[in-house]
Amino acid sequence: KKSFRTHTAMLRQWTRKNARIIQRFQSSRSCLSVAPGSKNLDWDSLGFAYVPTDAMVTYTYKDGKWSEAEVLTEPYFKLNAFSNILHYGQGVFEGLKAHCCADGKVRVFNSDMNWERMRNGAHRLGMPEVPLELFTEGVDSAVSKNIGYVPPYGHGGSLYLRPLLFGQGAQLGLGAAPEYTFAVMCAPVGAYYKSGLKAVKSLVIDEYDRAAPFGVGNVKCPGNQE
Repeated sequence: KKSFRTHTAMLRQWTRKNARIIQRFQSSRSCLSVAPGSKNLDWDSLGFAYVPTDAMVTYTYKDGKWSEAEVLTEPYFKLNAFSNILHYGQGVFEGLKAHCCADGKVRVFNSDMNWERMRNGAHRLGMPEVPLELFTEGVDSAVSKNIGYVPPYGHGGSLYLRPLLFGQGAQLGLGAAPEYTFAVMCAPVGAYYKSGLKAVKSLVIDEYDRAAPFGVGNVKCPGNQE
């Protein structure tokens, strides 16, 4: 009982701490002309797969500072063939979701933790830190530009958000990239496990290590996902 009470108190304290993030979309979403779930999609058939949306938001780091946001309406980057991300895997990414709640408002929960993990990954891979304000602006803007793709309340879906930071520009040898791109893209998704959380057959392989000592197993970089 003591352990349960302690856990409950910690949960309440943590929820109060993150209330700003839980409430972030309340005022901004009420004035939008496009309603969540207004796109003509079969919301009940969504899986965890790519679905085209209207836009993604990007920023460029160059000469020691971040640019203003740029909204791209096509899901493509223009990269130099010698970009660090292509040859040396210099990049980190995140994954979080925006939900339409029972009151009709759209909320993203606890995105500060995603920012903190991306910041740690950027430090580990020698990339510039994305300021919290810019990270939050990018996430909010991506949701706002694609609000019609947020699944309506009651369908069990969400708008999956993928913040991405990577090195680009001509860089032949090992070293810092000339430029860095921070982008937030999204796609509407259903439940990751469509049939619900059930026991699955697993195979344990002890011939390979996902994370080596003093490596990059503690950050969310592309090579760690294989």
